[in-house]
Amino acid sequence: MGQTADPSLAGRPPDDVTDPPPLFTFEQYPPSVNDNVVLQWDEELLQAVRALPPGPTVTARAISVVHTAMFDAWAAYDARALGTRLGGSLRRPAAERTAANKSKAISFAAYKALVDLFPARQFDFAEQMAALGYAVDGTDASTLATVGNTAAKAVLDYRHADGSNQLNGYADTTGYKPVNTGDVIVDPWRWQPLRVPLGTGPEQRATTPQWSKVKGFALKSPFQFAVPGPDRLLSGFDPKHIDNLLALTSNLTDRQKGPPSTGPTGPSRSSHPATGP
Repeated sequence: MGQTADPSLAGRPPDDVTDPPPLFTFEQYPPSVNDNVVLQWDEELLQAVRALPPGPTVTARAISVVHTAMFDAWAAYDARALGTRLGGSLRRPAAERTAANKSKAISFAAYKALVDLFPARQFDFAEQMAALGYAVDGTDASTLATVGNTAAKAVLDYRHADGSNQLNGYADTTGYKPVNTGDVIVDPWRWQPLRVPLGTGPEQRATTPQWSKVKGFALKSPFQFAVPGPDRLLSGFDPKHIDNLLALTSNLTDRQKGPPSTGPTGPSRSSHPATGP
């Protein structure tokens, strides 16, 4: 809720010169031409997130949309798998279920989904398609291209009406206003926007407050695994909870402190996608 990244940045023109590189050392070797195309499209997706950080909620949804589109295209070339939107209606004959055909259908689905989610990166995605040997100028009328495009379109049509308000830049649709301000706590059990820098900076802006109304793409409900907080008191917050937390955390080792981290920080990180329905 306190995330301040702007989802509308997904529409900003690309800047390949200043795009941050992958963060981790094991990512210094990006997917090669011999890797599965899913890995290659994953890197395109993550690079778009690094360049145009839309925030954790929108990142989680984008990852889901792209992978769902790729799965549905792949399912058409499997004997039993069913697409999430069109079921088995795109199923192709056994003779067509080759690795090359699956790669092409998957690539067209990934390209269509990514362009829809990150239109400012269309040129970069088109370069990846060209590197794979596929045309995106509309001249490819093959069954493979049609399957990929059809699978992706069905997923995108569904997701355009999922409550995220993607087509309007993920703008809030709830009219949410925080109960507390950066300076005054009215209700200690509700979110308080911080001021960054502390005390002098502008108040944080709640990102995608409408997310609790988004159709689930990973969980049945955004509250499915909600962790209960400390007991509420009618008279307000009990200071002993703070004392208990201090006592529990005062002697943690670096290893014990590490797991709760929400992920790497810095300009080259990919947004942590743990927030989402």
